[in-house]
Amino acid sequence: MRSRLGQRSSDGERATEAELYSAALRLLGRREYSRWELHRKLSGRADDATLDAALGRLVADGYQSDERFVESFVRSRQLRGQGPARIEAELRQRGCAKALIDHAVAEISEQGLELARAAFEKRFPSYRREDYARAGRFLAGRGFSADVIHRVLRTPGQDSARGE
Repeated sequence: MRSRLGQRSSDGERATEAELYSAALRLLGRREYSRWELHRKLSGRADDATLDAALGRLVADGYQSDERFVESFVRSRQLRGQGPARIEAELRQRGCAKALIDHAVAEISEQGLELARAAFEKRFPSYRREDYARAGRFLAGRGFSADVIHRVLRTPGQDSARGE
C-alpha cells in the first residue's frame, strides 16, 4: 500500500509515474519547487528514469517551472530584506540553472542599495555611529556587498539624528 506522497510500502514496492506525478502536484500545490528540489524529495520512491519522466510531464503540462520558482523565491527573499549574494547562494543550493540565477541576481543587484537601506532602517531606526560595525555585520549577513553596505552607512545627507 502506498502513502499519500507515493512512498514505498512495507513490501518495497516502487511508485509508478502516475503516483509520482500526483505526489509532485500535491507538493506544488503548497508552493513552487525547483525541479531539483522535487527530484530530491521524491527520489527514494522510484528509479531515476520513472521520476524524470514524471517531472518532465509536470514541466510539459506547465505545473513546474524553474523560471517561475526563481521569480517567486527572489520576491519572497527580497521581502525578507535579503541581498543579492544571499539569494544567489540559496538558489544555487536549490539546484537552479546558472543562467536563471545570473539573470535574477542582475535584476535585484540594481535594487541592492534600496533593499539594503530598507533593511538597515528597519533594524536600526535610531542608528548611532557606535553601531557602525554591528550594522555592517547585519547587512553583510543579509547578503549585501561591501560597497552597498558602505554607501548605506555613510550616505551623505542623512540627518544628524542618524549619526551623520
